[in-house]
Amino acid sequence: MAAGWEEMTAAVKMAFEGNWYLLFFFVGLVYLLIAEKKWRNFTIPGLILSALILNPFLYRKLWVPVLTYAYWRTFWMIPIVPVMAAAAVSIAGKCRKKSLKGAVCVCTAVVCLLGGHRVYDSDTNRFFPITNAYKLPQGVIDVSDYLLAQEAHPRALVDSRLMCYIHQYTMDIDLMYGREAYGQYILAVGADQSAVFQQMESGNPDFQMIRQMMQNGSYTYLVIDRAKIPEGVQITDSGFRFLADVNDYSIYKVVQE
Repeated sequence: MAAGWEEMTAAVKMAFEGNWYLLFFFVGLVYLLIAEKKWRNFTIPGLILSALILNPFLYRKLWVPVLTYAYWRTFWMIPIVPVMAAAAVSIAGKCRKKSLKGAVCVCTAVVCLLGGHRVYDSDTNRFFPITNAYKLPQGVIDVSDYLLAQEAHPRALVDSRLMCYIHQYTMDIDLMYGREAYGQYILAVGADQSAVFQQMESGNPDFQMIRQMMQNGSYTYLVIDRAKIPEGVQITDSGFRFLADVNDYSIYKVVQE
Protein backbone atom coordinates (compact mmCIF):
# COMPACT_ATOMS: atom_id res chain seq x y z
CA MET A 1 0.00 0.00 0.00
CA ALA A 2 2.80 2.41 0.90
CA ALA A 3 4.62 1.74 -2.39
CA GLY A 4 1.40 2.27 -4.34
CA TRP A 5 0.80 5.57 -2.55
CA GLU A 6 4.35 6.71 -3.30
CA GLU A 7 4.09 5.87 -7.02
CA MET A 8 0.62 7.39 -7.29
CA THR A 9 1.54 10.67 -5.61
CA ALA A 10 4.69 10.87 -7.75
CA ALA A 11 2.52 10.64 -10.88
CA VAL A 12 0.21 13.39 -9.65
CA LYS A 13 3.16 15.52 -8.54
CA MET A 14 4.76 15.29 -11.96
CA ALA A 15 1.46 16.26 -13.59
CA PHE A 16 0.80 19.33 -11.47
CA GLU A 17 4.07 20.81 -10.23
CA GLY A 18 4.89 24.01 -12.04
CA ASN A 19 1.36 24.74 -13.29
CA TRP A 20 -1.85 26.30 -11.98
CA TYR A 21 -4.36 23.53 -12.63
CA LEU A 22 -4.44 21.99 -9.16
CA LEU A 23 -4.75 25.42 -7.54
CA PHE A 24 -7.55 26.34 -9.96
CA PHE A 25 -9.27 23.04 -9.13
CA PHE A 26 -9.23 23.65 -5.37
CA VAL A 27 -10.34 27.27 -5.74
CA GLY A 28 -13.16 26.17 -8.04
CA LEU A 29 -14.12 23.35 -5.68
CA VAL A 30 -14.33 25.66 -2.65
CA TYR A 31 -16.33 28.17 -4.67
CA LEU A 32 -18.84 25.56 -5.86
CA LEU A 33 -19.26 24.16 -2.36
CA ILE A 34 -20.35 27.58 -1.07
CA ALA A 35 -22.36 28.54 -4.18
CA GLU A 36 -25.93 27.50 -5.03
CA LYS A 37 -27.06 24.03 -4.07
CA LYS A 38 -27.11 22.75 -7.66
CA TRP A 39 -23.39 23.45 -8.01
CA ARG A 40 -22.68 21.99 -4.58
CA ASN A 41 -24.26 18.74 -5.69
CA PHE A 42 -22.27 18.91 -8.94
CA THR A 43 -19.02 18.54 -6.99
CA ILE A 44 -20.01 15.18 -5.49
CA PRO A 45 -19.17 13.07 -8.61
CA GLY A 46 -15.81 14.83 -8.86
CA LEU A 47 -15.00 14.06 -5.24
CA ILE A 48 -16.01 10.42 -5.71
CA LEU A 49 -13.86 10.15 -8.85
CA SER A 50 -10.94 11.71 -7.00
CA ALA A 51 -11.29 9.16 -4.22
CA LEU A 52 -11.32 6.32 -6.76
CA ILE A 53 -8.43 7.62 -8.85
CA LEU A 54 -6.22 8.77 -5.97
CA ASN A 55 -6.53 5.41 -4.28
CA PRO A 56 -3.32 3.45 -3.60
CA PHE A 57 -5.12 0.10 -3.45
CA LEU A 58 -6.90 0.58 -6.78
CA TYR A 59 -3.73 2.06 -8.26
CA ARG A 60 -1.87 -1.22 -7.69
CA LYS A 61 -4.76 -3.59 -8.34
CA LEU A 62 -6.53 -1.89 -11.22
CA TRP A 63 -5.04 1.27 -12.71
CA VAL A 64 -1.47 0.01 -13.20
CA PRO A 65 -2.32 -3.44 -14.66
CA VAL A 66 -5.17 -2.21 -16.86
CA LEU A 67 -4.86 1.50 -17.62
CA THR A 68 -1.37 2.62 -16.72
CA TYR A 69 -0.96 4.97 -19.67
CA ALA A 70 -4.37 6.52 -19.20
CA TYR A 71 -3.77 6.97 -15.47
CA TRP A 72 -0.43 8.61 -16.14
CA ARG A 73 -1.60 11.04 -18.80
CA THR A 74 -5.35 11.43 -18.54
CA PHE A 75 -7.06 10.16 -15.40
CA TRP A 76 -6.01 13.09 -13.25
CA MET A 77 -7.97 15.40 -15.58
CA ILE A 78 -11.31 13.58 -15.12
CA PRO A 79 -12.30 15.11 -11.76
CA ILE A 80 -10.55 18.42 -12.41
CA VAL A 81 -11.88 19.59 -15.78
CA PRO A 82 -15.61 19.48 -14.82
CA VAL A 83 -14.97 21.44 -11.62
CA MET A 84 -12.89 24.07 -13.45
CA ALA A 85 -15.54 24.39 -16.17
CA ALA A 86 -18.46 24.49 -13.73
CA ALA A 87 -16.80 27.19 -11.63
CA ALA A 88 -16.26 29.33 -14.74
CA VAL A 89 -19.86 28.80 -15.91
CA SER A 90 -21.25 29.61 -12.46
CA ILE A 91 -19.24 32.82 -12.16
CA ALA A 92 -20.14 33.87 -15.71
CA GLY A 93 -23.81 33.17 -14.97
CA LYS A 94 -23.75 35.64 -12.09
CA CYS A 95 -22.44 38.41 -14.34
CA ARG A 96 -25.14 40.63 -15.81
CA LYS A 97 -23.03 42.30 -18.47
CA LYS A 98 -22.01 40.33 -21.53
CA SER A 99 -18.58 41.92 -21.39
CA LEU A 100 -18.03 40.47 -17.91
CA LYS A 101 -19.23 37.07 -19.04
CA GLY A 102 -16.75 37.22 -21.89
CA ALA A 103 -13.98 38.30 -19.53
CA VAL A 104 -14.60 35.26 -17.33
CA CYS A 105 -14.39 32.97 -20.37
CA VAL A 106 -11.20 34.64 -21.57
CA CYS A 107 -9.58 34.42 -18.13
CA THR A 108 -10.48 30.74 -17.89
CA ALA A 109 -8.99 30.07 -21.31
CA VAL A 110 -5.81 31.96 -20.38
CA VAL A 111 -5.39 29.90 -17.21
CA CYS A 112 -5.88 26.65 -19.13
CA LEU A 113 -3.59 27.61 -22.02
CA LEU A 114 -0.81 29.35 -20.11
CA GLY A 115 -1.01 27.62 -16.76
CA GLY A 116 0.97 24.56 -17.82
CA HIS A 117 4.07 23.71 -19.79
CA ARG A 118 4.37 22.49 -23.36
CA VAL A 119 6.22 19.21 -23.10
CA TYR A 120 5.34 17.40 -26.35
CA ASP A 121 5.60 18.30 -30.02
CA SER A 122 3.24 16.25 -32.20
CA ASP A 123 5.07 17.36 -35.36
CA THR A 124 8.33 15.72 -34.30
CA ASN A 125 6.75 13.09 -32.00
CA ARG A 126 9.24 14.05 -29.30
CA PHE A 127 9.12 15.44 -25.79
CA PHE A 128 10.83 18.77 -25.28
CA PRO A 129 14.05 18.57 -23.23
CA ILE A 130 13.47 19.99 -19.76
CA THR A 131 15.62 21.24 -16.92
CA ASN A 132 13.82 19.25 -14.26
CA ALA A 133 10.72 21.44 -14.48
CA TYR A 134 8.68 18.51 -13.17
CA LYS A 135 11.00 17.78 -10.25
CA LEU A 136 12.18 14.48 -11.70
CA PRO A 137 14.01 12.18 -9.30
CA GLN A 138 17.65 13.21 -9.14
CA GLY A 139 18.67 9.67 -10.07
CA VAL A 140 16.95 10.10 -13.45
CA ILE A 141 19.04 13.16 -14.23
CA ASP A 142 22.31 11.73 -12.93
CA VAL A 143 21.95 8.41 -14.77
CA SER A 144 20.79 10.08 -17.99
CA ASP A 145 23.68 12.52 -17.95
CA TYR A 146 26.14 9.70 -17.33
CA LEU A 147 24.80 7.60 -20.22
CA LEU A 148 24.81 10.60 -22.56
CA ALA A 149 28.42 11.25 -21.61
CA GLN A 150 29.26 7.77 -22.91
CA GLU A 151 27.41 8.04 -26.22
CA ALA A 152 25.23 10.55 -28.04
CA HIS A 153 22.39 8.03 -28.37
CA PRO A 154 22.92 5.19 -25.88
CA ARG A 155 20.68 2.12 -25.94
CA ALA A 156 19.92 0.96 -22.42
CA LEU A 157 17.95 -1.35 -20.18
CA VAL A 158 17.14 0.64 -17.06
CA ASP A 159 15.59 -0.03 -13.69
CA SER A 160 11.81 0.32 -13.34
CA ARG A 161 12.30 3.34 -11.08
CA LEU A 162 13.88 5.16 -14.03
CA MET A 163 12.05 3.89 -17.09
CA CYS A 164 8.95 6.03 -16.53
CA TYR A 165 10.89 9.28 -16.32
CA ILE A 166 13.95 9.20 -18.59
CA HIS A 167 12.13 10.16 -21.78
CA GLN A 168 10.66 13.16 -19.98
CA TYR A 169 14.22 14.34 -19.38
CA THR A 170 15.74 13.36 -22.72
CA MET A 171 14.69 11.49 -25.85
CA ASP A 172 18.29 10.74 -26.80
CA ILE A 173 18.39 7.54 -24.73
CA ASP A 174 16.82 4.52 -26.43
CA LEU A 175 15.18 2.32 -23.78
CA MET A 176 14.45 -1.38 -24.16
CA TYR A 177 11.02 -0.65 -22.67
CA GLY A 178 9.24 2.07 -20.74
CA ARG A 179 6.07 2.36 -18.70
CA GLU A 180 4.23 0.12 -21.16
CA ALA A 181 6.08 -2.85 -19.65
CA TYR A 182 3.60 -2.76 -16.77
CA GLY A 183 0.97 -3.92 -19.25
CA GLN A 184 -2.10 -2.13 -20.61
CA TYR A 185 -4.07 -2.09 -23.82
CA ILE A 186 -2.80 1.10 -25.50
CA LEU A 187 0.79 0.02 -26.00
CA ALA A 188 2.43 -3.34 -25.54
CA VAL A 189 5.96 -4.65 -25.36
CA GLY A 190 7.20 -7.70 -27.21
CA ALA A 191 7.69 -11.10 -25.62
CA ASP A 192 11.44 -10.57 -25.20
CA GLN A 193 11.04 -7.21 -23.49
CA SER A 194 8.31 -8.59 -21.25
CA ALA A 195 10.53 -11.51 -20.24
CA VAL A 196 13.40 -9.15 -19.41
CA PHE A 197 11.09 -6.91 -17.38
CA GLN A 198 9.85 -9.89 -15.37
CA GLN A 199 13.43 -10.95 -14.70
CA MET A 200 14.44 -7.45 -13.61
CA GLU A 201 11.54 -7.37 -11.14
CA SER A 202 11.84 -10.97 -9.94
CA GLY A 203 14.18 -10.32 -7.02
CA ASN A 204 16.67 -12.84 -8.43
CA PRO A 205 17.37 -11.79 -12.02
CA ASP A 206 18.98 -14.16 -14.51
CA PHE A 207 21.67 -11.81 -15.78
CA GLN A 208 22.88 -14.31 -18.39
CA MET A 209 19.42 -14.30 -19.94
CA ILE A 210 19.17 -10.51 -19.63
CA ARG A 211 22.52 -10.06 -21.36
CA GLN A 212 21.47 -12.33 -24.22
CA MET A 213 18.23 -10.41 -24.74
CA MET A 214 20.12 -7.12 -24.64
CA GLN A 215 22.54 -8.36 -27.28
CA ASN A 216 19.65 -9.55 -29.44
CA GLY A 217 18.23 -6.03 -29.37
CA SER A 218 21.60 -4.26 -29.61
CA TYR A 219 21.27 -2.68 -26.17
CA THR A 220 24.57 -1.78 -24.54
CA TYR A 221 23.99 -0.43 -21.03
CA LEU A 222 22.35 -2.00 -17.99
CA VAL A 223 21.22 0.28 -15.16
CA ILE A 224 19.97 -1.44 -12.01
CA ASP A 225 19.07 -0.31 -8.52
CA ARG A 226 21.85 -1.60 -6.28
CA ALA A 227 19.25 -2.72 -3.72
CA LYS A 228 17.86 -5.17 -6.31
CA ILE A 229 21.16 -6.99 -6.85
CA PRO A 230 20.97 -10.23 -4.83
CA GLU A 231 23.58 -10.58 -2.12
CA GLY A 232 26.68 -12.37 -3.36
CA VAL A 233 25.78 -12.00 -7.05
CA GLN A 234 28.46 -10.51 -9.30
CA ILE A 235 26.85 -9.14 -12.45
CA THR A 236 30.29 -8.98 -14.05
CA ASP A 237 30.31 -12.81 -14.04
CA SER A 238 27.45 -12.73 -16.56
CA GLY A 239 29.22 -10.86 -19.34
CA PHE A 240 28.92 -7.29 -18.11
CA ARG A 241 31.62 -4.74 -17.34
CA PHE A 242 31.06 -2.45 -14.38
CA LEU A 243 31.19 1.23 -15.29
CA ALA A 244 30.08 3.30 -12.30
CA ASP A 245 27.77 3.75 -9.34
CA VAL A 246 25.52 6.74 -10.00
CA ASN A 247 23.12 7.85 -7.31
CA ASP A 248 21.32 4.64 -6.16
CA TYR A 249 22.16 2.73 -9.35
CA SER A 250 24.96 0.62 -10.77
CA ILE A 251 25.70 0.95 -14.47
CA TYR A 252 27.16 -1.90 -16.51
CA LYS A 253 28.09 -2.35 -20.15
CA VAL A 254 27.60 -5.52 -22.15
CA VAL A 255 30.92 -7.17 -22.98
CA GLN A 256 30.89 -7.97 -26.68
CA GLU A 257 31.95 -11.50 -27.57
